Amino acid sequence: MPDAAVSLSGGAVVSSTRREEVSARIRRALLTGELRPGQRIKEVHLAEALGVSRPTLRESLQQLVHEGSLVQVPYKGIHVAEPTADQLRDVAEVRMPLETMAVLRLSRDPHGPAMDGVREALASHLAAIESGDALQAHVTHSALHKAIWDL
Repeated sequence: MPDAAVSLSGGAVVSSTRREEVSARIRRALLTGELRPGQRIKEVHLAEALGVSRPTLRESLQQLVHEGSLVQVPYKGIHVAEPTADQLRDVAEVRMPLETMAVLRLSRDPHGPAMDGVREALASHLAAIESGDALQAHVTHSALHKAIWDL
């Protein structure tokens, strides 16, 4: 018997959990340099600084380990990841052809709503660069790439 489709009222979940908020705050600290590559993460101090329980912090840390922002070493704890030049180059080598394909797909409808989203994201990114706010420039840069992929 095939599985029946599931339908739930209320639409998509939009609120974030404490874990998601903690993960976002740690990501921001990574981007601003408050947490530096190779730095050991001390749960007690970080949980206290964020005003959350250690179990909540651990959930966030595990998520960030899974994403690759943090590294867990047995018997040594969790540290901020230190990507090598080769790893960064590998990421670029994978992203370039994929993003080229996405841009080519966008070019099929240069006046469509997807391209409007890219234009808006680009305008926001250029404004952030002009403002000199490095963190906002990074955030808007990521949003620009997301807009390219949101076809």
